[in-house]
Amino acid sequence: MFNLFNQTGPVGIQLNDVIEQTEKKDAKVLVIRPGLSQQLVHIHALQQKQKREGGIEYLITEDGKIDWDDVTTGESIKYTMDTVKKYKPDLILAGSRGADLVTEILKEYKCRILLFGPVHLDDVFNVDSSQKNVIVVVHGQDDNNMRINRVRYLVHESKQHLIEIENMGHTFKFSDHSNIKLLVNYALGVNSDGKKKEKSKSKSKSKSKSKSKSKSKSKSKSKSKSK
Repeated sequence: MFNLFNQTGPVGIQLNDVIEQTEKKDAKVLVIRPGLSQQLVHIHALQQKQKREGGIEYLITEDGKIDWDDVTTGESIKYTMDTVKKYKPDLILAGSRGADLVTEILKEYKCRILLFGPVHLDDVFNVDSSQKNVIVVVHGQDDNNMRINRVRYLVHESKQHLIEIENMGHTFKFSDHSNIKLLVNYALGVNSDGKKKEKSKSKSKSKSKSKSKSKSKSKSKSKSKSK
């Protein structure tokens, strides 16, 4: 019997190979706390509800508003959706079980997503299949909650972005503040499929114009010869 969990895809890029993006000005990042380790979010000064770091403004979800044991309760989803609609973030940052809330968000809202060690990634991509938001997944190669081979397969099939962290499991421990900043800027600036399609459209338009010009020239030449 074929096992779905034997499926895999191309290896993602390593943290050291992430291309540094130009820092976005006036970008808004919503950080969904449940599922994110303290090692990840301490840089965003969780004592404050809102913090600006360079050109990026962070909003941290409030303690007590989301059920940490079951993030998919009606009240948790309502609070999250209300926050998204009010804040209108450019990027949503979540991790582990917080991916379940991202699934709910993507049902109604289009946004760039940065996920750290997500669970239930299948659900995220199933909801996103029609919208094609930019989704960047950062995953530990030793994560036992969701195996890296499965993550590689899902990211590849969805044509999204995977960054792999060597010698790291489900709990992220970044000692260097700049790593988080690098990943946030990458998720805000990485090219999407939509931009590539726009380029191909412009190319097709230029080709059609050149064809029409050549046709008109040939017609004028034939007319002059007949005269």
